[in-house]
Amino acid sequence: MADQSQPTDAELVIAVRGGDRQAFGRLVQRYQRQATGVAFRLLDNRDDAMEVVQDACCRAFSKLRSLSDPQRFGPWLLRIVGNLALNRRRDRAVRRTISLDRPADASSSDDPAPGGWVASKAPGPEELASAEELKAAIGRALDELPEKQR
Repeated sequence: MADQSQPTDAELVIAVRGGDRQAFGRLVQRYQRQATGVAFRLLDNRDDAMEVVQDACCRAFSKLRSLSDPQRFGPWLLRIVGNLALNRRRDRAVRRTISLDRPADASSSDDPAPGGWVASKAPGPEELASAEELKAAIGRALDELPEKQR
């Protein structure tokens, strides 16, 4: 049986919408443990999980007016946590760890290895400069070709 002295999620959401920020704190306290559990299960990293929960709470607060059923605050918040955690995990997969000690064919493992480095898909400043130099060199070489060969 529910404790009648505790306000429902819907009552707290309505209070937050009316300007009561402490009511949002009560909502967050109510679901913080579950939210952290969801994020940790998806990320397997305590610090990342805590950060995702914090981001989810900030988003939930800013989007609270879009919640159509105030009684469903808990599942809504947990959905936000899950989506953010999955996004974080996907971003982490892009920056996989590669060991400098392993042969190239063994570097496809997802296991981080000591002495590994993070490979990012985004080009760094050196790569961008090198690409510009290569582009200019190709342009010069094309200019030197006879008209028919260009």
